[in-house]
Amino acid sequence: MDVEAIKALIHEAFQGLKRDEDCTLHQAQLDDDSASRRISRQEWTAAKLWDPETDWRDVPASALEECNSALSHISPQSWHFYLPAYMERALELIDTWGRTPPEQRPCGVEDLPFSVVQHLTYRDERGLGPAHLLNFHRLNEAQESAVVAFLEFVRDSLSFVADDAAVALRKYWAVPPDRRPGLHADQWRIDNARHLSGLTLHRRLYSWRSEAWGPDHCAACWVRFTENGDETESVHAGYTTGSDYPQGADHEWVCLTCFADLADELGWKPVA
Repeated sequence: MDVEAIKALIHEAFQGLKRDEDCTLHQAQLDDDSASRRISRQEWTAAKLWDPETDWRDVPASALEECNSALSHISPQSWHFYLPAYMERALELIDTWGRTPPEQRPCGVEDLPFSVVQHLTYRDERGLGPAHLLNFHRLNEAQESAVVAFLEFVRDSLSFVADDAAVALRKYWAVPPDRRPGLHADQWRIDNARHLSGLTLHRRLYSWRSEAWGPDHCAACWVRFTENGDETESVHAGYTTGSDYPQGADHEWVCLTCFADLADELGWKPVA
């Protein structure tokens, strides 16, 4: 299958997707900075202004290449929305790379295709397996077929990511569905939130702690909290730590769903 045929398959399979309006492409890229510094509310709001596209087919190639770390931080809904755009751009870059003499190939062309293939590779190191599966499980049969076609093209391209694509296929996509790795009930969420065991948690509407403090996530499932009430994958109420927590009140949050599911297992005591 050639590049144009795979792009047509992607377009057919990924029609009508909606992004998470509380986690757009440049916001997810900005979230990558949160490991080294706090993201302000002003920065977070401004980042969304770079992402006016509500159809993934309209996302410019320059934005995808600029945001090559976004897939590591994006919400599952927006991962689903932006994945076809990333795959399409990766196909174009790999195809151009293959037709360009080695001495004329530009530096950095490998970054985006490598990132896309890595985010389609199941790995359970550092507890990443459940996060990968949450994304993979969003795909329907047609979308899975498009992903497989994409990875098979990359594997057979003799490009810089051919071996990585072969690994992605071998670890998940080429495995029969009944033999693939699975999410094991609630264990992954329990493991994520175990450091909060036995705490008294206070039910509250979510609000940013300060202008210099970025958005919070559920300690168990990592869903993003937001102050608005839009029907997206973000949530706007939950349970949070009190003043007795070593890092202080409102430092850690648990969404309502995870609190209901895990309170008994983790010994959480609610305060309304």
